Amino acid sequence: MKDMFAFAEQAVSIDIKSSTWRGVSGETPSGVEVAEHLVETSRYVQRVIWEGTFSHDLLDAFRAVRAEGVGDEDTQSVGRDLMSQILAVHLSGWVDVDAWAGKPGRDWTDVLYLVLAAADLARTYGPAKAVTS
Repeated sequence: MKDMFAFAEQAVSIDIKSSTWRGVSGETPSGVEVAEHLVETSRYVQRVIWEGTFSHDLLDAFRAVRAEGVGDEDTQSVGRDLMSQILAVHLSGWVDVDAWAGKPGRDWTDVLYLVLAAADLARTYGPAKAVTS
């Protein structure tokens, strides 16, 4: 199950556009910075699920991690874009990440795998290996 997004991650990596790496501020975070934000988001989700306080909102998890001092709006927006691209390949069409993650009955293991697949993609490819868009 852990490799459920492996094909999609690989497919996205072949054609990742340079515009993907541009954050909402217009700045370009590094792949490592994006990966760190994503990994910390996965840790946050695991922690609050364990505590039973997770609101089933992935955006809230990203914001909580930012409030803890990890990442910024740029790393968040790039990370979410990477997750959207992985889901689009995996499901053969565009999907809203929050709607997908928050779907009643969604297995949170799948959500964590998606977040970590995007982190791997960011860390491995980063903006330096992007295709000019």
